[in-house]
Amino acid sequence: MAEEEQAVEAPKNGKKKLIILMVASILGGTGAMMAMKMMGSGEPPPATDESPSQPTTAGPPPGGPGGPGAGAPEPVLGPIVILDPFVVNLNEAGRARYLKLSIELELQSQANAAAGAPAPPILDELEQRKPQIRHTLITYLSSLRVQDTKGPASKLEICEDIRRRINNLVKTGAIKNVYLTDFVVK
Repeated sequence: MAEEEQAVEAPKNGKKKLIILMVASILGGTGAMMAMKMMGSGEPPPATDESPSQPTTAGPPPGGPGGPGAGAPEPVLGPIVILDPFVVNLNEAGRARYLKLSIELELQSQANAAAGAPAPPILDELEQRKPQIRHTLITYLSSLRVQDTKGPASKLEICEDIRRRINNLVKTGAIKNVYLTDFVVK
C-alpha cells in the first residue's frame, strides 16, 4: 500500500518539476530577449581615438557616398496645421461604406523666418477659410469609391488631390505636403 502511494506521488512530483522547469525557461528566455533589446544589437561601439572632442560617425551617410543625404542638408519641415477629422460616406452602390481620416498639412517653410518671427499669413487664412476647406474636402472625399482608397499609390493620389484643392483656395501661401495620420474605410 505504501508503494502504491509513492508510485502515485512520483508522477505528481515529476509534473510539478516539469511545469517549474517550463515556467523558468520561459521567464529566462523572455528576460534574455528583453535584456538584449535594451542593450542594443550586441555589436561593440565603433572604435574612437582618445580625443573626446572629435565627433564620431558610424559610417557613410545614408544611401552611401553620393546618395541621399550626402552633402545635402536635411529638408526643413514647415509649420504643421492639424485639421479636424473627417468622416464621409463613400460613393458606393449597395451597402453604406464610409471613410474616416485625419489630415495634417505641412506649409511651405519660411526660409528666412527667425525664431520668434510672426506666424506666416497662411495660418490666418487657413483658419478663416476652414469652412471652405472642409466643404471642398468633404465633397471630394465623398466622391471616392472604396477602390479609390486601396493601396499606397491611391493614398498618395488622395494626398496630392487634397493638396491641390487647398492650394487652389488659399492666396497667401501654399501647402507643401499632406499627411494622412488616420485612414479607415468601413
